Amino acid sequence: MQTNEFLITRQRVADFAVGSTINWSPTIKELDLFSLPFFFPNYKALDAVEAGEPGKSLFKTTEEKGVIGLGWGKNGYREPTNSKRPVRKPEDLDGLKIRVVDSPISIGTLRALGANPVSVNWSETLTALQQGTVDGQETRLIDHHSL
Repeated sequence: MQTNEFLITRQRVADFAVGSTINWSPTIKELDLFSLPFFFPNYKALDAVEAGEPGKSLFKTTEEKGVIGLGWGKNGYREPTNSKRPVRKPEDLDGLKIRVVDSPISIGTLRALGANPVSVNWSETLTALQQGTVDGQETRLIDHHSL
């Protein structure tokens, strides 16, 4: 499970992990800052938060929880995809069963937009799509800004 990477690093099972704040936020709620929908208008604003006091404070919090943060990386903006119809506006999400990471912000955001969010571990997503448990999923699309 993706959320275990923080725990196994803290427990010294692993020496190093490259993790996503969305997966570490169940342990460190403050990391939900980076999952707030529509909060950062662009990568420049995000960079300023990461390099400023909020980023330093979050590293202090992770260290207090047993993991030393070394740097921030881009993970891209989250985007929905599905097998039913194009999504160009919020109404297009109405009734779609969308796989989400187990995050209150992700679940709440998609529910507010009219979708039916379903928490599914990433390793089980392909099977959930094939079996029709979900119509689609939301994750990041890699672009040149997120590398």
